[in-house]
Amino acid sequence: MQAFSITSLICYPTKREVFAKKLVGSFPTLPGNHGQITSLVRMPSVISLVLAHVANAEWEVRKEATWVVSNIATGGLNGHVHGLVELGAIHALCSVIDVADPKILLVVLDAIECILRAGKNDGRDYIGFVDECDGLDKIEKLQEHANNNVYEKAVFIIESYFGVDDEEDENLVPTVNGDTFSFGLPVSKATEHEHGDPPQQQPLQPFNFAFAS
Repeated sequence: MQAFSITSLICYPTKREVFAKKLVGSFPTLPGNHGQITSLVRMPSVISLVLAHVANAEWEVRKEATWVVSNIATGGLNGHVHGLVELGAIHALCSVIDVADPKILLVVLDAIECILRAGKNDGRDYIGFVDECDGLDKIEKLQEHANNNVYEKAVFIIESYFGVDDEEDENLVPTVNGDTFSFGLPVSKATEHEHGDPPQQQPLQPFNFAFAS
């Protein structure tokens, strides 16, 4: 990233929109260092303009702006990522998931993965944000994408952040016995043994749904 651009944004706040557009054009070379990223994230008006370009601009501008956001998300600290999210990064990124360009799709998925990881590490529900923005539906569709890298990335994100817990899933699988379906449901917790042994896992107690005759 060109050093004069950051200086211009800081020293000429009334011209930030003009300089922001220039930054979008030079940002594919970002990720720079944490100091540069911190300087940008501390200027929410600039980041908001970049995010607006991601969601609503001609394709070439959208593409470059997407690189901006992705480079901050993948190259920044968790605090930088949270700053992006607060300004609407998830909505902007989800708006690009259905584009045809595989390279940009991978850039977007990388950013979303980093956002989800930061949210998971710091106890923030970014998974819900992605789902609310129709991001999950779009990522699921990418499992049928012709580009293998896009497919693998989509599968990884879904399995890592949106998957069902294996143990819970196994307990909910019904078994058929005659005219009934049985779902395994845990019985009440066991009491401690007389000699202080920890409680033992009790077998699952079937709960049957019988078909009406």
